[in-house]
Amino acid sequence: MRDNVSSDVQPRIRKRVVFLIATAVFGHELIWNFYDAQVPAELRRYVSSAGLIGLVMGIDNVLGVFVQPWMGYRSDRYRARRGNRLIFIVVGGPLAAVPFVFLPRASSLPVLIALIVSFAFIANSFRPVVESQLADFVRPAQRSTANGFVKLAVALTVVVAALISLTLVDDHIQFAFVVPAILLIAGLWIAAAGLRRQQPTVAGVLDGEGAGQVPKMRHVLREIVQNPDRTRLLILVGVFGYNATWQGLRSLFTPYAIEVLDISRGTAGGLGIAGAFAFFVVAAPIALFSQRVGQLRMIWFGALVFLGGLVFGGLLHTVPMTVVGLAISAMGFAAFSVNAIVALWNAAGTTSVTGLYTGLYAIAYAAGGAAGPAILGFAVDLTGWPLMMINAAVLFLPVLWILSRLARHERRPG
Repeated sequence: MRDNVSSDVQPRIRKRVVFLIATAVFGHELIWNFYDAQVPAELRRYVSSAGLIGLVMGIDNVLGVFVQPWMGYRSDRYRARRGNRLIFIVVGGPLAAVPFVFLPRASSLPVLIALIVSFAFIANSFRPVVESQLADFVRPAQRSTANGFVKLAVALTVVVAALISLTLVDDHIQFAFVVPAILLIAGLWIAAAGLRRQQPTVAGVLDGEGAGQVPKMRHVLREIVQNPDRTRLLILVGVFGYNATWQGLRSLFTPYAIEVLDISRGTAGGLGIAGAFAFFVVAAPIALFSQRVGQLRMIWFGALVFLGGLVFGGLLHTVPMTVVGLAISAMGFAAFSVNAIVALWNAAGTTSVTGLYTGLYAIAYAAGGAAGPAILGFAVDLTGWPLMMINAAVLFLPVLWILSRLARHERRPG
């Protein structure tokens, strides 16, 4: 009888937890997607250099390098004492929304940069907490599958952000920034209210692990660097390079489309729908297949697809070719997005510092996001806007080599 109850009830509870986590991720990623699509166009009111725009767009990632691991570590200690870390997202969401809605109302470049820094600092402070919920409430064997379904929410945010761009940006720019802010708060609060009633599955939480048993941050960092097994270190390096290419492409795509494809700002912001649809279609199958072949092998295969999409999209400067290239790259990026953080969690070998490992992932992700837009932007300054996607493909080649090395040494699951 007990086994029957377990088999009947547990899947329903797990699906509810995954849905609630996806709701939080939806609100969080939506505001960042809209930020990446439209803030570069705000900067073009004052700055003409693609490299300088890339530098400013990297500010949020520079802040993330310092803020996210520390906040992830603090949330680990808070979780160990109180049982969960949801208070960080309940408070952080509304605080981040305030500077965000004022971005299109900035009257000068210094005011705009001040708002960018304020939003980026606050939003980065609870970003690792949002991402750690999956590790808190889903057991390791189920994380790839669960994360695949959570990433469907990420794909949906691209669609919603694109629709906001298409319908509101050209005629109602100030209101366009209000909509993602409202959805951010709603998504985080709904998720927090539901997850408070769920039982965490992390061993440290179930066992009542005390804050004093959470390892020191410096000890964890030293062990990663000094351990002869370089898997975790190479994963972090791969995350840095992959996101550098992806964020460079995202941050500069709207001005690229305006300059090269000769379309309006709102239309340019809406071209991401095709990529989001492609991501949405493949995310769940990738998650399920990754359980069989391994997360790192799937990331490497996706990297090949990602590179192919960049080359294809950069061959002819037409809207259809660009959209198809973005869709192909998005399918490749889905393999990375679904599996990268899961691979790092599984390589960690401990559940007591989930937030810290999420923060380390965030360091690599944010550092890549900080460097990528500037590097790609200055490459565009040298070669011109028409070669932007080809430049991104060239910058991605070292990442492909690192991922192939990881994939060769990955043990097959089970």
